[in-house]
Amino acid sequence: MTSPRTSRAVWILLALLASLLCGIALRIGVEGEGAGEGDGERDATSRSSTPRDGRGDAARRLSSLPDPGEVYRLVVDLTLPSLVSIDAISESISPFTRRVEEVHTLGAGFIADAAGSVLTVHHVVADAVESGKIFVTLHDGKSYLARVVGVDEFTDLAVLKIPVEGLPAAALGDSDAVRVGDVVLAFGNPLDFRETVTHGIVSGTGRPALDVRSVEDNMIQTDAAMNQGNSGGPLVDVRGRVIGVNDYIASPTGMSAGLGFTIPINTAKKVLRDISEKGHVAWGSLGVSVADLVDDAGELAGAQVVNITSGSPAQRAGLRRGDVIVGVDGSPVRAVRELRALTSSKEPGTRVSIAYVRDGTEHRVSAEVTDRRRIMSESDR
Repeated sequence: MTSPRTSRAVWILLALLASLLCGIALRIGVEGEGAGEGDGERDATSRSSTPRDGRGDAARRLSSLPDPGEVYRLVVDLTLPSLVSIDAISESISPFTRRVEEVHTLGAGFIADAAGSVLTVHHVVADAVESGKIFVTLHDGKSYLARVVGVDEFTDLAVLKIPVEGLPAAALGDSDAVRVGDVVLAFGNPLDFRETVTHGIVSGTGRPALDVRSVEDNMIQTDAAMNQGNSGGPLVDVRGRVIGVNDYIASPTGMSAGLGFTIPINTAKKVLRDISEKGHVAWGSLGVSVADLVDDAGELAGAQVVNITSGSPAQRAGLRRGDVIVGVDGSPVRAVRELRALTSSKEPGTRVSIAYVRDGTEHRVSAEVTDRRRIMSESDR
């Protein structure tokens, strides 16, 4: 039989044990709640550091991306060694002093091959071709007297040669692959600030050249800033490939208005090749003046003959005013620029098949393409 003292001790022990268990349970509960509250506070703090509009997430994603400026820097590092400055010196009689004075026309160009060929535009060197001097200054500051290998007034391009080899030639791209929206960099020496680089996008393609005699109806338009002195410099894509030769700007003030026009590099490649191999460029021609024909739906529907040069391939083939040329050698012609591209690329003497519409009926005829230079000289008589 248990004594009252023992029973009391047992009850006290049981009470202490129960209190201990309750305390542990309470501690666990409190810690659990405390941990939950602590996590909640930390989450709130974390959320407060991240704007609700998601900018924090955008910032983190941007910080993990490569520096876009690094792309531009690499393109510049690749291109600048091939960029040249051109100083074309000619003579002119001053209307004030009646003395012969030197006239300097400044522009740009780029090294087209390691043997010293330089591509630029004709209008920069035009006044110095016959009796002047043309100096080409390289990236390293060395200057050389250049020889004119040849010029092509129908594309406003010129090929020069300097007496040095092993030069860093520019990488030539493919202008047929150019698309509106492509990011580009324009290089040149605007307003005598040597080796200036600007950037923008391709704003348009298929633009007509400034000179109505030009065979180029596929100029590349860009909003990259260009001014006097950019002419002849390269327009380069973000892979460091030259896609065009900077030619002229459209501006009411004569300063950059974001409307620059560039000769496609594929055209420049043909000019460089023909001048280097033959000393001249032969552009094919049918001897017709044409205009875009627009159908009732407002769509381009062909190149309508407006005038025909006497004795031209078109006249000998029987074409007449009002005929609408719709194809050449199986390729469709919907606009003047397409007809000019298809015929100008043909070597003189090449026969082509012409599809045309007269009085609602389509006909086909064969014609022998002639040299555009010959057509121009005959039409000027």
